[in-house]
Amino acid sequence: MLIKSVSSTCLFVLAVNAQVYGDGLFDLSLRQLMNLPITGTTLTQETLSSSPAAITVFNSDFIQSLGVEYLHELLDFVPGVQTQRTADSNFSYGFSFRGRRNGGQSKEVLLLLDGQVLNDPRSGAANGSVRLMTLDNIDRLEVIRGPGSALYGTGAFSGVINIISKHDVNAVSLKLGNFNKQAVSINSTLKSDILKLDTYLNYQQDQGDEYWLERSFESGNESTQDPRALLEFRTMLSRGQTRVSFYAQQASGDDFYSLGTISNDFNANVYQHYGTHIKQDFKLTENSASYFELGYRYVTADIDSQITAPGDLFAISNPQSNAPVFIKAKIRSEGYRAKFHNDFQLKENISLQWGFDWHRNSELTSEAQNNYNTGQLYDGVIPVEYYGDFNRKTVSDVVSGKDMLGIYAQNIWKISSRHQLNFGLRYDSSDSVASHWSPRLGWVISVDENNFIKALYGEAFRAASLNEMANPESPIIKGDPDLKHETIKTYDLIYQHVQSRFNLQVGGYYNEYSDPINIALNENSIREYTSGNDSDGHGIEFEGNWNAATDSWIRLTYSELLSAPDNFFIQSKTTASLMFSYVYQTASFNLSTVYHGERETQINTNEFESIPSSWSTNFKFNYQVSKNLSNQFSIKNLSDNQYASASQEGDLSDGVPARGREMMYSIKYVF
Repeated sequence: MLIKSVSSTCLFVLAVNAQVYGDGLFDLSLRQLMNLPITGTTLTQETLSSSPAAITVFNSDFIQSLGVEYLHELLDFVPGVQTQRTADSNFSYGFSFRGRRNGGQSKEVLLLLDGQVLNDPRSGAANGSVRLMTLDNIDRLEVIRGPGSALYGTGAFSGVINIISKHDVNAVSLKLGNFNKQAVSINSTLKSDILKLDTYLNYQQDQGDEYWLERSFESGNESTQDPRALLEFRTMLSRGQTRVSFYAQQASGDDFYSLGTISNDFNANVYQHYGTHIKQDFKLTENSASYFELGYRYVTADIDSQITAPGDLFAISNPQSNAPVFIKAKIRSEGYRAKFHNDFQLKENISLQWGFDWHRNSELTSEAQNNYNTGQLYDGVIPVEYYGDFNRKTVSDVVSGKDMLGIYAQNIWKISSRHQLNFGLRYDSSDSVASHWSPRLGWVISVDENNFIKALYGEAFRAASLNEMANPESPIIKGDPDLKHETIKTYDLIYQHVQSRFNLQVGGYYNEYSDPINIALNENSIREYTSGNDSDGHGIEFEGNWNAATDSWIRLTYSELLSAPDNFFIQSKTTASLMFSYVYQTASFNLSTVYHGERETQINTNEFESIPSSWSTNFKFNYQVSKNLSNQFSIKNLSDNQYASASQEGDLSDGVPARGREMMYSIKYVF
């Protein structure tokens, strides 16, 4: 009620003078934006033109100009990246780089927040435990496409997302929207002579949209909804060269899909992620800069889902019951990480980076409370005992901790003002999978001050995650303890053109996949992890920005998967985005649209269903009342399109539906 009353009071606040406060989106020319510092590609400071990678960078002003709220929505504006809603829960969204994604989880992408790894320890997925990430506290976002194992090891298979948080900000934002949405976010910075504390807090909740979907266990359709709540907390304490950070998130939701099925009033999901990170900078020599990092993350997942239709176990249960099989799963996992990195300047034009890191991921708990004896059910023991309540549980064998040690080295050689070479090599060793070498080579050519060419080669690998190796007899998704690690070899050729008011980047890539880890439907329509056949694919990516005038900006992206392995069917072959921003004195507006081409969803082993192509348009209006106070009004899915994402869950022939039109008013005060 407090949020609602404050926002209503401020809704019609008018400017008291005609002072022009401007918009940060146009404070820098496109050439200056191209020179923003980038750290995720080489662990040194580079620019868009000098980075040996296919990379897109967004600063805070650009992010805030768009009518989007979450990381997965922003990624749709990156060429070669596409997002999809999944049926794991009502707040699950996966994203893929260049078409590669294993089911509903983004296991091929490494997600970093201020150097802290956020990938789920059990699944290895970037969206595994951090299901929704808001954008209010992001200062810079680097999206790196292509293999990253030469620096980061397993997990950086097809790309890296590097997030840098805001600092030195004091602001509060209140938001109201349809679906009875309410949200508040707070940025705070406290300083003393020797300490600085940056804190971000965000809480939001809504009642969700209404859907009319096919029943999971009976014929016909039924109504469901997707209410959700999200709590995020980040804090960073800095003193000199020492930095300690903490991150926590809880996402919860009811009804809608849970593990691919609908069961209103029973389905529920709660995911929690806690992580802490310590970084110490120091100098080993006068010509070097070094740091040491320690990290820890703890993840919980509570999943309530219906597994069978009513009556399925009547004939084989004791006492006999028509009740469906329900589960209340509880999963706990943790991850440790240590890293040392050194950057040594050998000569004015040659630098050497080297280091090592170690991480250990462990599954702590994997159990489920059931209304039947599911142990007997999985083992084929008849009759199956019916409990009638959830006082007893089935405990699965947990996968013991998996250690990985990596050693890497990289050389950056600026041969001349026009040529830069990058060499990198990393060795990863583990007692649970075969060791692996990951090489990298990049040649950046500055043709002149406006034109650049990049020729890149890289290899990456991804070791099977804990959940891919666990529970080979699961009726939901079967693991395989004998999975090999998958590998990729990528060739990139990129051209960049830069002017003060216009830039573009166009590139082509070719990927070779070996032993890809896939999800397939077996003859019983149960999903299982398998090692697939070697395959390849190639595509093109385009990104262009144009300051048509001092007060307007047009941005266009286009991607095409020219060829792809057969198991890429859930991905669109064609994706695109278009954005237009305009500023007039104290007001600005943004109109953006995202296109996903046709894709397919798998019904059973040999049957696929087409999911139509779709457009989704967003709008945002910002009015700067004063230097400190602003009002925003945004609309997501402006035309209320009824579109869906393709799914690998069986029987979802229409895919997973997106939310309809979402409108939101917000007021922000900077102090």
